[in-house]
Amino acid sequence: MSVIKTVCVREFGILPDTGLDCSESVRAMLAEHSKNCTFLFEPGCYDFFYQNALRQPYALSNTIWLDERKIAILLKNMKNIVFDGQGAMLLFHGQMIAVAADHCEALTIRNLRFDWSVPLSAEGTVLHNTGDTADLVIDQRFFPCTERNGVLWFQMEDGETELAICAHSEFEAGSMKMAIGGGDAFRPTTVKQLESGVFRFCGDFSHCAKPGNIIVLRHTPRTHCCLFAEKCKDTIFCNLTIHNSGGLGILAQFCEALHFEGVRFLPNRIRGRRVLSGHDDGLQLSNNRGNITVERCYFYGLMDDPINLHGTYIKVSGTAGDRTLRGRFMHEQSTGFRCWAEPGDQLALTDPDTLVEIGAATVESYGLTGRDECLIALTEPLTTKLCPCCIVENVSNTAALTCRSNVFGSCRGRGLLVTTRQRVLIEHNLFESSGAAILISGDACSWYESGPCCDVLVRRNIFTDRCGTSVYGRPAGTISICPEIKQKGEMKPFHRNIRIEDNDFYAYQMPILDTLGADVTFFGNRILRSTITYDIGETVG
Repeated sequence: MSVIKTVCVREFGILPDTGLDCSESVRAMLAEHSKNCTFLFEPGCYDFFYQNALRQPYALSNTIWLDERKIAILLKNMKNIVFDGQGAMLLFHGQMIAVAADHCEALTIRNLRFDWSVPLSAEGTVLHNTGDTADLVIDQRFFPCTERNGVLWFQMEDGETELAICAHSEFEAGSMKMAIGGGDAFRPTTVKQLESGVFRFCGDFSHCAKPGNIIVLRHTPRTHCCLFAEKCKDTIFCNLTIHNSGGLGILAQFCEALHFEGVRFLPNRIRGRRVLSGHDDGLQLSNNRGNITVERCYFYGLMDDPINLHGTYIKVSGTAGDRTLRGRFMHEQSTGFRCWAEPGDQLALTDPDTLVEIGAATVESYGLTGRDECLIALTEPLTTKLCPCCIVENVSNTAALTCRSNVFGSCRGRGLLVTTRQRVLIEHNLFESSGAAILISGDACSWYESGPCCDVLVRRNIFTDRCGTSVYGRPAGTISICPEIKQKGEMKPFHRNIRIEDNDFYAYQMPILDTLGADVTFFGNRILRSTITYDIGETVG
């Protein structure tokens, strides 16, 4: 067994609570120790500034394309490494990826907190609502902003960002939970500044923006996640708190064997945020393989889904001979993946209109020919005739999931999204998602998120009466199993062997179960029509 040495980061001049940029000192430390090492931080706050961040070309799943990403800490080709913060805070100034791991093996990141000095979304408190105007107080100490020509601009450390058109969320002042119907309901058309920190928003607010409630205002583009892992193996994220991010919380793509334990998404109330944590999804798990476990995690105040596990369909645009496919990535935020396939990977060819599989193939080689285009060489000639614009799934890049003893607290969006062929176990969780608690979808018309589910067990969970109180997309149940199929006809089940057993549902108004094109067993569950709400703490039993 390799000897693991311990390095105290102080030895490299990395000191807490100085307000100085730690970027170059951390890079020097990593250059000297690339394997078999535990890095120990002292408690305190360590600062990282965007001006000194690395620039690297990474294609991030479910994220706006950039030719380069800014990265504070890059872990590349490292093995048997532990980052132990011992409770330290890493504080970031400007948009960047906090930590990126590339082709690492046996990496553990634990006991750390992550935050931004100026948060990458904002909060406002409703003062008055006339139905067509709503006055909000926005604390300028925490969310500096100004109005120009009817548009609200937020002052960030690396420039200005404009208020988004939509996807703002409303939280109740008393319970600090998403307001019923508060998801995406606040849609201002223009803004006028009345006095310092007070702004009048115009729009239809007849069914939202109750005085005293908190509105989360989105403004930064989704360009950088907080933590990023690509082509890593045996990665552990343990006892982490993420207070903010400019995009996804943790993005893991094309990795093998991931473990998340005690990861918390929470607002930093010391810094003036009452309900806001992450800007988008908590855990985005894209095109991975092996086993993924998510245990004893806590999701609150996210502005999108806490967990999304999926693959990515490529659309066949033509052929180059009888053994080579020309492919195209179809969604602008999931494109340019250099790791989408490797020799020996197994592919499934699928009709995009019916989502029925029509063939299989094995990869000989794969490579990009442009940001959106690729060539996939096969080991054998195709034995099936391709339908027009066939889609291809990399079956080898599908992961099993165990999701156990987590709290899916009040967030914008759904709770758990999962599309994978591998075994899925969802048990002993508490859901109070504002949208569907569990969504099993898959599509070849929007995000092109691939994967029929073949073995899903949902058991012994609690679904509170907050689930499904906001609608995102089509009307959905507390559990929604609805692939987006263009030509339904006499459908065969796209998702199969889904068992929902021994759960407690406290239903508000939405249906408990919404299914389409699925083989589902619903047995031994307890259902209570309820208006009760549940207060839950920040720890999970």
